[in-house]
Amino acid sequence: MFVFVDGIVSDREVPRIREAFELNAACPIVVALPQPRQPGALGDDWALVEATDFTARELESYLDRRGIDAALLARPTQELLCRPLLAHMFAETGGTETPEQAREVFLNYWAKLSVFEQGALADLAVRLFRGELVYPIPAGKVENRDLQSLAEAGRWLRLDGERVQFLHDLLLTWAVAEGLRRSGLSEEDLEALHGSGFVCKHVAEPRREILRHLGGLPAGLLWLLCRDREFDDAARILAAFNAHGYLDRHTRDQLDGLGHGLLPAIERRLRMEDAKGNAPVAFGELVESYDDDEVGRWAVEVLGHPHPLVDELAARVLIRLPASQAMDALWSRVIQAETSNQRQTPREALLAAVALWPTWLGERLDEGALTARQAISLLSGLKDEPGEWVWRHIKLRLFVAAETSDQGVLARAVATFRDREELDRIEGWLIGGQPSRLLMLQGLRALMVMDPPQALQRVEHLAGLDRGVGARILSMLAMDLPGPVEELLARKLAASEEAALDWAIMVSSVPEVIESAGLAEAIVDAIDRGLSVEGHEDRLASVLIRAVGSVCTWPLLDAAARRKGTPLEEKLWKMAQKEHRPNTTAANPSYEGVRALLLAIGGVGASRVMELELGGRGWNALRGGDAAAFSSEAVVQLVREFALGRRGAESHLFQDAAMVLARLGRADDVIDALLAVGPDLAGDPLLFELLTTPVSDAAYAHALEAARSTDEKSASAGRIALALSRRPEAVRWLLAAPAEAQRVRWCHAYALRQLAQVDELRGLFIDALGDPAFQPRAVDALWNAGPDADDVLARHLLPTLDRHVVDDLEFLRRLQHAVDGVARDSGWSGAQQRGHDLGPETLTDLRREVRRGHTFFADQHGWLVHRLARDDRSEAWRAACAFFEEKASPRRVRLLLDVDREQALDFLLGQAVRHPERCEAIGIAFDRHGEGTDLDRALQALAVHSDAHHRRAAVRLVGWRT
Repeated sequence: MFVFVDGIVSDREVPRIREAFELNAACPIVVALPQPRQPGALGDDWALVEATDFTARELESYLDRRGIDAALLARPTQELLCRPLLAHMFAETGGTETPEQAREVFLNYWAKLSVFEQGALADLAVRLFRGELVYPIPAGKVENRDLQSLAEAGRWLRLDGERVQFLHDLLLTWAVAEGLRRSGLSEEDLEALHGSGFVCKHVAEPRREILRHLGGLPAGLLWLLCRDREFDDAARILAAFNAHGYLDRHTRDQLDGLGHGLLPAIERRLRMEDAKGNAPVAFGELVESYDDDEVGRWAVEVLGHPHPLVDELAARVLIRLPASQAMDALWSRVIQAETSNQRQTPREALLAAVALWPTWLGERLDEGALTARQAISLLSGLKDEPGEWVWRHIKLRLFVAAETSDQGVLARAVATFRDREELDRIEGWLIGGQPSRLLMLQGLRALMVMDPPQALQRVEHLAGLDRGVGARILSMLAMDLPGPVEELLARKLAASEEAALDWAIMVSSVPEVIESAGLAEAIVDAIDRGLSVEGHEDRLASVLIRAVGSVCTWPLLDAAARRKGTPLEEKLWKMAQKEHRPNTTAANPSYEGVRALLLAIGGVGASRVMELELGGRGWNALRGGDAAAFSSEAVVQLVREFALGRRGAESHLFQDAAMVLARLGRADDVIDALLAVGPDLAGDPLLFELLTTPVSDAAYAHALEAARSTDEKSASAGRIALALSRRPEAVRWLLAAPAEAQRVRWCHAYALRQLAQVDELRGLFIDALGDPAFQPRAVDALWNAGPDADDVLARHLLPTLDRHVVDDLEFLRRLQHAVDGVARDSGWSGAQQRGHDLGPETLTDLRREVRRGHTFFADQHGWLVHRLARDDRSEAWRAACAFFEEKASPRRVRLLLDVDREQALDFLLGQAVRHPERCEAIGIAFDRHGEGTDLDRALQALAVHSDAHHRRAAVRLVGWRT
């Protein structure tokens, strides 16, 4: 007889076990224990065999025989089920990973303890949670005999040398939850509870370490409290998590799987005096994952609750889960609301219900419970088939019942549902009488949606056309009829000033319609006519110049450029002098328009504008590098003065001026400015790309002298200047030079990063690293330069460094925090090529990192999973699935395909059917990495599946293939 005894042996149970087993004394008895125990407890006549926990492959095999797919289980569950007894209990309770069943496993496992053992474990766990004991616990601190027996038997606790700890963090978490349920929660407990699962700085020091092990504590404790109907205590916990009205991501993850049993506690929380107004939003997002039927019934029951926050949450739930029996109550809330905020949520919930039960609207209209305007307002919120169905059935009643003031709303409904049958009625309203602004806008919009040419004709001839309405309609018409719209505007602008003014104002409201040469010429002609030689403008020219200042299209710039050397250029220069405000940065649309036209014309006028602006604050000429495009010797001299800090006080102007000098190839001037102003001048990395001219010997010597200075500011500026110098000897000096002061160290690291990242400079950097004798000094320099230089190491040094650096876990962890994700990936790809050289200790640590599911390792470095696959493919598959479940991305899909393509195709196609939101990631990965006949056959089978969900998934996936 082979007997497996897993953690159920204690002193008081030994006699009962012996008695039961000795009934079969004729058979040899072998007892398999999960870990070494005291053989004498069971007797010397029984053979004892050590049986370790399940491996990943053994667990998968065991669960598969019980009809359970281990790949679908989350990592924490799989780790826990490596304990054979828990795997057995999990399978007995159904084998599905619902939070309810997982907690039933813990509950049953807890029930196997005696009352005394439960009390001792709960007390121990609470003491740990409150920081009264360190964890793991020194064996001498465990004086309770029941606890000692549990540890010796390997039940819940285990001995690890001179320390006692729980078999698994999930068991520790359950024991703490049971203990807190029994002892009650203090305010300090609530604060620590909110920080469980990670280390919080606001939690007292003794508690911090234990919190790392208690990631699921809030959920477990809330489940126990709600199971015992202790909703007030559960509400206190929710209040601690919801103190500011919202629920952070960590809290939502904790509470997500609790189910509808938490609803009474949520209701009590919302009734508390300190509940914030945005709390229903937070809890509404939370309960989306709960059982729809239960949540929907609860929402219908509490709708109309006297407490407004509870009522608000019920209405929010009904947006997602419409209920026909709640429609009248929701309508009452809509009409009784005093503000639009109070009306919004019940209205959305009512519209969601009307979309499913559209006859309600017509019935209430016939009963007189809805006026025509109210019905039209609700109808306007419906879309697609439900809205169209209701509109067709009640529109005649609405036209009869509607008042004149309702015509605009009816016109909007006609446009929304594209009802061509009513276009003649709408046009009759527009041309007959004095249409309101709303009717004018919605009527023209209806015409535009269904008959754009007729809408354009109506815009041209409609008497009393509102300028704002005309601008909006023209903007929309320009998308469908660009040519006719521009032709109409050009024709109108060529008329007299008075006749053209309204149309010019429309153009100024939507200047993006200026896309044709004809319209652009008409605008420039109108400006030329309206400007006097002294630079004064009439109203038409003023409006159009302001429009030019808002947006300059290529046709408009070309039309202006053709006026070079004409009187218009001089007129614009006169107006620029009049409109320029040298001592303010406030926007002046008139000046902006004139400036844009002069720069488009180019020539002397543009240089004059640059000198005009640089004579004042200079910000307009320096931004965007305009001074570099329209430079003269006078302009260059003024820019240099800005770069040297002699004009203006804004540091960003120094940078802008240095950029202009770099564009002009004035390398020595840039170095002089940098050394005069300080390292802040080089704050924009673009400067390193723009400065393509090597500096002179004199400028280089000046920069080297500053870099060697003991003054922090000079040394910092000098090191950046050396990086800008584009000299190989400067790069070698930077890689070998020390950097002690913090500011100098930061600037040193910044200079090295630019050398490694700018394409034109990278060659100098790599050449300097090519000398093996020089490389160790470079490594030291970069390593001491701080975290900002980590990505430089990753990008260029890691592939060629000695193995001890690759095996350095501290360095690997630092790379997780490097700034440049591309650099991290490049470095790891180099390390991937040397993966077979990694030492066993490093592989053990990396294996642990992969099991923890760190996003960094999943997204950037799938090679770690590949390395695991060489030892244990099932474990690598589990890790790849865990990464994908955490976040669906093309990289993680590719990881699955690389580990086991056949299994991955089945798994991913199933994911695409069950989770349409993951189709994008899966489809992109299939397109890039999944080509093959096996994929084609699988997609074809999916496309002809009898179930519509499968066919839609196939369409989504195929849509990403190029």
